[in-house]
Amino acid sequence: ATCLSLVANTVEDLVVPVIMPFVQSNIQNENWRLREAATMAFSSILEGPSMEVIGPYVNQSIPVLLNALSDSHVLVKDTTAWAIGRICELHV
Repeated sequence: ATCLSLVANTVEDLVVPVIMPFVQSNIQNENWRLREAATMAFSSILEGPSMEVIGPYVNQSIPVLLNALSDSHVLVKDTTAWAIGRICELHV
């Protein structure tokens, strides 16, 4: 996560089209590891890209993330809570 955050801060908007296909295809996957990884990846790129580029994804993510707080796996719930916290810190 730290490495991806550093990349996002360095390349800014360019990270979004690389990471978001993975996030979108896995954030609701049946495999909890992929759900958690997608949520972690999304959270890790919230700082760096401009609001114009990341903002639409942030807006779309809220219902999905709120739903994931009820996930059956504790690590998905934990990472989701962290993601929501980062959104509040960086985009509200």
